Amino acid sequence: MNGKEDDDDRDDFSPATLRELAGRSGYVCAFPGCRRLTVGPSEDRKSGLSMVGVGAHITAANKNGPRYDKYLSPEERSDVNNGVWMCQTHAKLVDDNASKHTDSELRRWKTQHEDWVFRRVANGPTHPHAGVSVLRITNIGPFQERAEMKLGRVNVVVGDNSSGKSTVCQTLAAFSGEPLFSQFAERWRFGAALEGDASIETAVVKGDDMTTVKLTERFRPFDSASEVEEDEEDEDPSEEQEDGEAAGSDDVKVVACHFQIEVNGAISSSWPTSLYPTILLDEELRGSPNPSFEQALSNLARQFRLPEDVIWNSLRDDFFVSSGYACKFLRTGDRKIEIALPGRSFYLPPGSLSTSEEWRIILALVTKLCTLDRRPAPWLVIVDTTVSGRLDSEGKSIMLRMLGADDNNGIQLVVCLTFQDDVPVARDLFDEKWLGAKNVGRLMVHSFL
Repeated sequence: MNGKEDDDDRDDFSPATLRELAGRSGYVCAFPGCRRLTVGPSEDRKSGLSMVGVGAHITAANKNGPRYDKYLSPEERSDVNNGVWMCQTHAKLVDDNASKHTDSELRRWKTQHEDWVFRRVANGPTHPHAGVSVLRITNIGPFQERAEMKLGRVNVVVGDNSSGKSTVCQTLAAFSGEPLFSQFAERWRFGAALEGDASIETAVVKGDDMTTVKLTERFRPFDSASEVEEDEEDEDPSEEQEDGEAAGSDDVKVVACHFQIEVNGAISSSWPTSLYPTILLDEELRGSPNPSFEQALSNLARQFRLPEDVIWNSLRDDFFVSSGYACKFLRTGDRKIEIALPGRSFYLPPGSLSTSEEWRIILALVTKLCTLDRRPAPWLVIVDTTVSGRLDSEGKSIMLRMLGADDNNGIQLVVCLTFQDDVPVARDLFDEKWLGAKNVGRLMVHSFL
């Protein structure tokens, strides 16, 4: 990028090269996650434009600049291939942290960003992906301050125990409606708390449209318990609420709590749950206190909104051949089955399989059902650490390959992991599509195209 030495010693970009850099970048900053538009109108400049972007050198324009490459010729140093378009803030940031932001990293950002711009031109404004693009959480679990998480098509959320991974999973799943909303509301007493002001919000892309949905706890004081009772009779039954302290006299204040729905900023009586087809894979899927494979299939049917027989009938050899985990199945009765795992010639009932083996079958089944059931909005598959933690490195790799494959355009994936050492599994599979990583509270979120 730009050094601080005399301009005469610099191999600067020509005006034509700068125009090409800006155009190839869509006049948008290429720094991962920024996407700031860098050009706009000006009433005072002769050009009629206000430009806040710069054509920045990947390897420095002179020998004293950051990432200088002595083997480049002056022509190569000032060529468009040695430049990346950024906003002024991020251009300075990467120069001031040159040891952290290497030339190979900047070239990868440039390639990914130009690919994003190309697809946006080709496919409309919804690129880089359809589905949930942003999640915001306020005053839920460990997120006491407003937290914002930007999501790609594949997302890996990493954090220690009690850092908020399950909160993120259940919050995302809540927007799909029942049965997952009740699971979220019950855990966090959302819409029933007597103090605090919690909210959850998403932006979801479908076709050329973006829809925002925000659910916010609201509190209303009443002069008497009878007013609460009258209000409850008129209340929308879809709204969660709980009375405050019981009134002992007419002057006792009672607080009723419910939640308010906003869709695209306007108050609404409901939200479009059809935009959030969601599968939440956590330990609760297998049931308690006696978890089982059969209970997992029953709960999957509820999440897919399918009859249980459809799920059971999907457990067959031809269905799993192309699933990424080619099991074989032997039906032994009504909703009774034995399974031969890949590489095995013998069959076992589900109760004889390990929990990890059961989860691999469930993951393969979910992948197949989601890719066959194409919807305008992609299926959001969320894998909590109670599932990923059951898998070894090979199991995690199989899971990511199945759910995050390029041809699974009907799936948006969020996987939670406890250890940073597990992240290279995802980076090895999706390195060329890596958008970047960002801290959200005590979590680190890696996003991929």
